[in-house]
Amino acid sequence: MKNSWFGLALAFLAGAGLALVLGSFFSPAPEIRASPADRNMLFYLEVEADGAIPVRMTAREVEFRAIVPCPRIQISNENPDDGCVVVVILSNLNRDVARLDGPVSRQTWRSPTSLSAEVHLRKSSEVVLEVKDAHPDAPARFFVAGDPELNFVVLERFLADARRERPDFVAVLGDLVQERSWYFGYYEWLFAQAEVPVYVAIGNHDLVGDRRSPPFEARKEDFRRVFGPTHYSFEFRGAQYVFLDTGAPYMGKDQLDWLEGALASGPPRRRFVFAHKPFQDPRPGSDHHVEDHLDRERLVKILALYPELVYYCGHVEMYREYESSGIPVRIVGSLVFSGSLADESDGENGYMDVRVGPDALEEERVILEPSGWASTAWYLVTRVGPAYVSDTPELAIGLALLALAAAGAILAAFLARRAKRRARTREEHPTALERHA
Repeated sequence: MKNSWFGLALAFLAGAGLALVLGSFFSPAPEIRASPADRNMLFYLEVEADGAIPVRMTAREVEFRAIVPCPRIQISNENPDDGCVVVVILSNLNRDVARLDGPVSRQTWRSPTSLSAEVHLRKSSEVVLEVKDAHPDAPARFFVAGDPELNFVVLERFLADARRERPDFVAVLGDLVQERSWYFGYYEWLFAQAEVPVYVAIGNHDLVGDRRSPPFEARKEDFRRVFGPTHYSFEFRGAQYVFLDTGAPYMGKDQLDWLEGALASGPPRRRFVFAHKPFQDPRPGSDHHVEDHLDRERLVKILALYPELVYYCGHVEMYREYESSGIPVRIVGSLVFSGSLADESDGENGYMDVRVGPDALEEERVILEPSGWASTAWYLVTRVGPAYVSDTPELAIGLALLALAAAGAILAAFLARRAKRRARTREEHPTALERHA
């Protein structure tokens, strides 16, 4: 009877633990909300951001993640009876580039990419904070890489180069994850180690594994909460930078209409387009490009109107420079694979270092030392795994229950074996009382 109850208890622990572990992988990413205690104070606070996304809001702090080099924040206090003091935090900035302009006090760089400033709001008032370029006439410089796909070992080498060389920003062209969108948050933390801004284009693998409805939209929302819109553009030092959403098989009429208008606005200048997929795979017979042929044809027509435009992309996991329909295309290589699908010399891990001068464009390919599967797996187990467990309570509880069930099973097996050993010993060496009986 005792054994049966013990077995049922172990089965219950194991089942509960397994359910929690599996559930943690299918649960949606948590939404960013203000705490209930702050909602009353925040009722009077109106915030608008151009070039930044909200990360956290409390009664005393408003935090944003910049998705352009020079964002703009407008804060209004609608309270007719009282003023307030709010600390505005802007992360994902470049300390060498950004200068905050506006009625602020106690402006402090919390880290090389995070700036905080205290704003005093009078009753029924508003303030505008603008980040301006400290060196608007200097040449621009950016790094562009593609397809990390959880290869954090090579990614950290790439970020170390960015930390050392300090470009104005870094562009990563999608395929950050495979299935679990929790990793978006880990990437956000990891990108901060570059100590320069990192902007991200969404990739098809960032949408894989969407088990919720409607297709792709839930995963896109997870992406937007961490990295911002899936398509947008900004101006920086006389050039236009455009990020496109080519993660899904289709781009859609709305995005292409927006792109047509965005590129047509403003004077003639250099234009750089960042996307995950090429609009035409350079390999004969291969179709690793934007799948929808109508979207692909219209995209080419729009891009071909601008002679100083360069199209940077990933997805093919190789390095290649070529022209298609008169448009310069750079497949920037991959951070995950060493060895190309087409040519070994094109498949080394690496990225592109791009310098944009007033009269010239300089592009350099930089090779990174590859990592083996063993080192990548060790990184996932020793660094990503503990971070994921600590950030996912149901997984931590589930693993604890499974560990308890496993310990109980081991103990039960040990006790059963010891009981059998004792019984065998008694059979082979009975006591005097047992012999007499």
